Amino acid sequence: MHRKNFCHRDLKLENFIFETKKPDSEIKLIDFGLSQRHMDGEVMHSVLGTSYYVAPEVLNKNYDKSCDLWGIGVITYMLLSGIGPFLRIWDREGGRCCYVQCHVCEPSLRTRVR
Repeated sequence: MHRKNFCHRDLKLENFIFETKKPDSEIKLIDFGLSQRHMDGEVMHSVLGTSYYVAPEVLNKNYDKSCDLWGIGVITYMLLSGIGPFLRIWDREGGRCCYVQCHVCEPSLRTRVR
């Protein structure tokens, strides 16, 4: 996909499906609704994607197609460990996620979710 100059921008477990129900089925990547044609050296600025999988560069509005690698890293972590790499901390009053904390980082390291 990247060799063909496309960036998916929403890689997540839910966007991989089995082609058939057979045990040796191929897997397919789906949902190219946020994908964009991207040439080397170009910079993208739109903040989009699924928050749990989105790269920090996307939140900073300065990224290229390597943002897909962050999503692959999150997916790989989940497949190998059985849990997600981040812990969501909920705002009890607002009823929404206000912080995401990395399981493998020190507990004091938090990223504010906008």
